[in-house]
Amino acid sequence: MKCPNCGYVSFDDAYLCTNCGEIIDADKLQNDFIRQITAPPNSAAKEFPRPKSLKRTISNIQENLDLISAPATGLIPARPVMRIAAYAIDWAIISFFSAFLLFSVFLLLTIFTNSQLNIYETLNAVFLPFYLFSFLLKGFYFVFFHSATGQTFGKLLCGIKVCDLQGEKISVRSSTVRFLGYYLCFWSLGLGFSWILFNGKHRGWHDFLAGTMVITKRTPPV
Repeated sequence: MKCPNCGYVSFDDAYLCTNCGEIIDADKLQNDFIRQITAPPNSAAKEFPRPKSLKRTISNIQENLDLISAPATGLIPARPVMRIAAYAIDWAIISFFSAFLLFSVFLLLTIFTNSQLNIYETLNAVFLPFYLFSFLLKGFYFVFFHSATGQTFGKLLCGIKVCDLQGEKISVRSSTVRFLGYYLCFWSLGLGFSWILFNGKHRGWHDFLAGTMVITKRTPPV
């Protein structure tokens, strides 16, 4: 059998090219794989041929799986740029309310305690309560909207939403795990967020932890 990608001639019963890793017969690959993993431990199951480019073979399998699963579920992963834009909008909203709160607290303390109160002393005094309140505000914002509608204001404006892997609304528990996963992504110097660039469904570490994905609302007609 001749590989349509590189022209390498292999055995007639081969389901992938042993030279470049191109999938030749996807049905045979699937059947042999199922037969091998379900075979008894001591059986002499036929081993897969080992291609020279295993990385390319894995990539080809992933592309085929994405093509198979996307039309069946109707779930189209949101583009990373839209996710970034949505998060930037959400961050701006939360930052505005947090800054307004901090200014209001400082103003009240200045008026009702001591008009000569030093700004640095005031900020140091309210820093810990303010940080705690900011954490609770962000938690409520993301957990509530993601579990209620799947959309924060940012995601609503960008036409994307959070759901589970079947496209259903996520629970409060999953939404909470996903929110806490944001901090894991931050503490990894952004690697957890950038992970959306390295997989077909554009899922970050917080998505893997919560069993979620972000999709576009514009699904193809059935």
